[in-house]
Amino acid sequence: MKRIFLIRHGSTLGNEQLTHQTAETPLSENGLAQARLLGERFKNLSADMILASSMRRAQQTAHAIAETTGLSIVSSDLLVESASPSALHEKSHADEESKNIMGEIFKNFADKTFRHSDEETFWDLEARAKEALALILEREEEKIIVVTHGLVLKMMFGVMIFGDALSPEMFARFRHSLRNSNTGITICEYEPDRVPDIDHAYTGWRCITFNDHAHLG
Repeated sequence: MKRIFLIRHGSTLGNEQLTHQTAETPLSENGLAQARLLGERFKNLSADMILASSMRRAQQTAHAIAETTGLSIVSSDLLVESASPSALHEKSHADEESKNIMGEIFKNFADKTFRHSDEETFWDLEARAKEALALILEREEEKIIVVTHGLVLKMMFGVMIFGDALSPEMFARFRHSLRNSNTGITICEYEPDRVPDIDHAYTGWRCITFNDHAHLG
């Protein structure tokens, strides 16, 4: 049985000030403190390795866990945050251009033919989440800490729960309803041979804990 600990990276100034981030956005002072607390938390949780997004904020979070556990880190671009239009990078969410662009994207979210510019669509992100989960299942380690980002984590979670039945409308509904805190821990297990109550809907994955952030007090 595979067990994964899905982790959203620690807080950044982008999170705190509501600005669109880049790959190089680092953890804020608050985020560094959260990462240290997360590292202490994993002293009491058994894991075999860390698989982390290659983005700076995720790498900093992963290294905080590695420092207290001695676990090795493997980086993967499959776990990076969903790409927003590059025209938005480092702009405030409240900026008029930001609001107009994001409004257009949300309005056309379920239209498979729509793409504003160089962003990832629902289908792009869904495909990448499936690749990331396949990578996880291919690894020989049984207990893997996965350090990623908020939207990617929700997409991976959606694919684990709904499989190919996941739709843009379903994802849009729960992406805004499910909160995943910075350094929150979501624990999922993969047990394909388990006999479920409704076998035609079972993907092999089940959620044990969602967004546990007790280490933050």
